[in-house]
Amino acid sequence: MTTNLQVGARALKEVRQPPALGDSAVYLHDEAALKACATASSDYVLEALKAATPTSLLQPTTAYGPDVEPAFRWMELSLEHSVWTLGQTVPYLRLNGVTPPAYDSPFSWREES
Repeated sequence: MTTNLQVGARALKEVRQPPALGDSAVYLHDEAALKACATASSDYVLEALKAATPTSLLQPTTAYGPDVEPAFRWMELSLEHSVWTLGQTVPYLRLNGVTPPAYDSPFSWREES
């Protein structure tokens, strides 16, 4: 959640300034605040990407350390990180005796009746 915001803010800072997410001591312990933080973070990245131009996405920038990459590459890294992190949730739940919820694709592969 905050990784996308941090990477997006660094890679797309010329496009849109990131929102303030508030105090992590609050949003990490309050479900409503956590949902609001996650929504603000995701909305920022999506809106910044929508507003980005090919030129801004090709702009060399740094996100972590001295590595310089085009902004689009940092955004790809952010997506990869999100997928990997979420993917680790299922094995973690299973290792702790919790059955994860069934996967429900947001895309319908069946014909609508």
